[in-house]
Amino acid sequence: MRVYQVSGGFWMSVFFVSASMAHGWTQAVAPLNIGHEELTRLSVAIASGNYGTIPEGQVANDSENALILGNFAMDFPYGSGGGLDRFDKVHRADFIAAGEVLISPQADANSAAMIRDMTLSMYETLVGSLTTGFAFFGGDGVPTWQEDPLNQPLHFLRVPGMTTKTSCETAREKIKTIVMLGTMFRTIVFDAPTGNAYEQQLIRLFRDIQQFHIGAALHTVQDSFSGAHTKRANNGTGAITNLCIYKDDNPAQGVCVHEALDSQDRIWIDGSSTVLRPEAHAAVAAGAVFLSKMATLRTKADTRMGEISTHMEQMLQSVTPANLAAVTAAATAYGETEMEKVREMARNSIDELTFLSCGSL
Repeated sequence: MRVYQVSGGFWMSVFFVSASMAHGWTQAVAPLNIGHEELTRLSVAIASGNYGTIPEGQVANDSENALILGNFAMDFPYGSGGGLDRFDKVHRADFIAAGEVLISPQADANSAAMIRDMTLSMYETLVGSLTTGFAFFGGDGVPTWQEDPLNQPLHFLRVPGMTTKTSCETAREKIKTIVMLGTMFRTIVFDAPTGNAYEQQLIRLFRDIQQFHIGAALHTVQDSFSGAHTKRANNGTGAITNLCIYKDDNPAQGVCVHEALDSQDRIWIDGSSTVLRPEAHAAVAAGAVFLSKMATLRTKADTRMGEISTHMEQMLQSVTPANLAAVTAAATAYGETEMEKVREMARNSIDELTFLSCGSL
């Protein structure tokens, strides 16, 4: 989905495709329900894992849902109104206000200012990690975010100069990386206390950052079913048979092209707002399977983190002045080894999703 920004920083209530920015389940003129948001809403409705309910017709610039914002950020991450900016607006004021509970009634002005600075620094470090993450698994947006060759796998598109299979495998690796990063944020607060307002906001922030990553990965899953991005068997619903290249005037033989304005990116049949195209139906079903898989991963990661935490506590209970260095080193090594296993568990969960297989290429 792509939108125009109008003067004054407001977004148009009716969304139009920009010819230079059409890139992923777009609509020529969107009615109430819009591309990626609608696919996400429908997937959430049938997925397991307590993702809540997304209202019909919700668009990213009106949403506080981290799944929606992460999904939107894959198309439009930066700038005013982008996914990262919107996520910041949802969380900043609440987080900073909650930090006031850390200030003792007896604190002087300097101490209070120091605590407020620490709260702000904590927030900006955590939210800044989202921007860092996008730079990590994406490109630098040259000449634009949509046209950057390094970003094509984020939309399940062919990378210029890569074979079809390598492009497909690269897209799958991007999904794995995004899921792994999100899981790491989840593990930080898997058993965190929920006492005061600051602790509650901290947990909310960590868990929404995780959901933001899941929404971003879901975007790539959804794009893998768009006829403008890939070709699949069985009327666009089966195995991947080809990956398209974005805006190429002279494609190699047999390579499909994602045009700047591509009708295959619409989710509705004949411009309606009630009947999904077959490949959009498949995207909804795949999205639900993906979200359910992520919920299972979340539970497994929480369980494993509990086991790791218990074992490390037991190791540290044996500490004496004489063995402090040795036990600390052993506990650190154990923790690093086990966390790597959690990261691999997150990455390997994507291998179980057959609809993302590159085996037919």
